[in-house]
Amino acid sequence: MLTTKESEALIAAIRLLKTWGGEALSQSLESAQEKMLAILPEARRRQAEQTRLFAPDFGAHRYAKTHFDVIHQAVSGQQVLQLRYQDETGRVTERDVLPLGLFFWGERWLLVAWCELRNDYRNFASTVVWRSEGPNVDSASAPTAR
Repeated sequence: MLTTKESEALIAAIRLLKTWGGEALSQSLESAQEKMLAILPEARRRQAEQTRLFAPDFGAHRYAKTHFDVIHQAVSGQQVLQLRYQDETGRVTERDVLPLGLFFWGERWLLVAWCELRNDYRNFASTVVWRSEGPNVDSASAPTAR
């Protein structure tokens, strides 16, 4: 059985990911939260639901959320993703990448991927991605993810 602190920690984590993740992840988190709360004794369930840890969604990161589900699906399936993004000089560029992981850095997600064009690992901040399409066919030139 989950302790009060464990259930509070899970509720807080769910709230954070629902705010900063994509719609598909948010729906899965909602389902998981309902299942978790259903197995708790009544008093502990009420405590978990009344936790004072919040992750308000003011829409400031909506742009990054737009691409989250497509990128997350490509990461999970280890499939090539086509990105159109703005580089550090402000130039718009397109890349085919094999996503290796998504990392949350405060107010943005960072995609770590194998870049087909550069034949090397690259990082892409979710705040500069303009378009993401995929998953696509598996990459032949990318190293195996560990």
